[in-house]
Amino acid sequence: MKHLFITFFGLLITLNLSSQSLNDLYKKSMESYKNNEFEAFRDYSLEALNIHPSQPTLLYNLGLSYALLKNYNASFEQFSYLLSWNANLKLNENEELSDFLDSSDYREDFKSKRELFLKQSIKSELFLSLSKKSHIEDFVINGDYFYYTDLHNGMVVKYNQKLGFLDSKAYFMSSPMAIAQDSNLQFLWVSTSMIQNYREFKEHEKNNATLFKLRKKDMHVVNEIEIPNKSIIGSMVTYKSKLYATSSLNPELLIINTDNNTVQDIIKIDEAFNLQGIAIDQEKEFLYVADYIKGIVKINLNDYTDRVWLKTSKDYLLKGIDGLTFLNSNTLFAVQNSSTPKRVIKIIHNSNMISKIEIIDNALETKGEPTNIKLTSHGLLYLSNSQWPLYDNTGKADYPLWENQDIRLISQPKL
Repeated sequence: MKHLFITFFGLLITLNLSSQSLNDLYKKSMESYKNNEFEAFRDYSLEALNIHPSQPTLLYNLGLSYALLKNYNASFEQFSYLLSWNANLKLNENEELSDFLDSSDYREDFKSKRELFLKQSIKSELFLSLSKKSHIEDFVINGDYFYYTDLHNGMVVKYNQKLGFLDSKAYFMSSPMAIAQDSNLQFLWVSTSMIQNYREFKEHEKNNATLFKLRKKDMHVVNEIEIPNKSIIGSMVTYKSKLYATSSLNPELLIINTDNNTVQDIIKIDEAFNLQGIAIDQEKEFLYVADYIKGIVKINLNDYTDRVWLKTSKDYLLKGIDGLTFLNSNTLFAVQNSSTPKRVIKIIHNSNMISKIEIIDNALETKGEPTNIKLTSHGLLYLSNSQWPLYDNTGKADYPLWENQDIRLISQPKL
């Protein structure tokens, strides 16, 4: 898909050319800025953010507009919000912000905030380290066995983590992505999609997707379901006779009937951008779904149109969530891997409002990036360094940079 790239004050904006209203608003905001019409610059930026609520350049421009209008408190709040996601934000390099930064203690306040968000935090410990020849995307664990998808090599691997040996593999003709256990723990569900990171990528099959049902005992495929639309299914959960899956490509929520192995429904989430991690609450009443752009949406399992986006304060930008897992009625854990630095966070919410975010792991020294996180009998496990950044823009792997794939453990939290 063709995109438009515009750089402004060192930040990158990517605007889909089909989103004409967003492009128009951005262009109008920049025209206003160049003409020193700072109120219009602010208003167009606000209007554009209603369409794309976490676009970094738009957020930056809004903070700049407040500073140029000498609304310094609003500017400080806006830049603090952006800084929580991008701790490398360098406000000192923009001379237009000098008066704002020198007007109070803002310069020192930003320095302190930046140091806080850049500081390394490691509250986890290494649980399992697997071959650097793999590109692990997702995993489940049951007893002594650790099952994981290797999207580059087209495999699902059954690994005896107690004895430390590879038990068996299942091979596929495209990239295995998400993996989930069925309710009776006898079978695995695996999503596959033809993506360019697969070592035998075929352009004419790009984004063709299939769900496979595997018998865990011998890793044999017992059933498969072709997904009718082009999809990249990156996260799945099961409950009773249903499997719930998110597609980042469309974005859609897929509902699979696991009794008769059919696609029961495909729910278009029109207000979403890029669906990622999915979790189900303890009472099995709601799904929580991460959107890479917008945040987290809570979906009523009895009425999929009943959706509420969790509200956040201006203290923390909840952008770039990949993996997501549910702990208890007011606690979620998430992997945030588009932030700088990348991190694992704990999210406390009351009703539909996020009240607190705590950084668990931050700025680990790794070339890869964290992806999925799961609540298990061992505690919270997450993949800390998936190989995603270690390809070129054509999907060719840079093998010398690849690392052992590390699963890290956050000790069992209290429910």
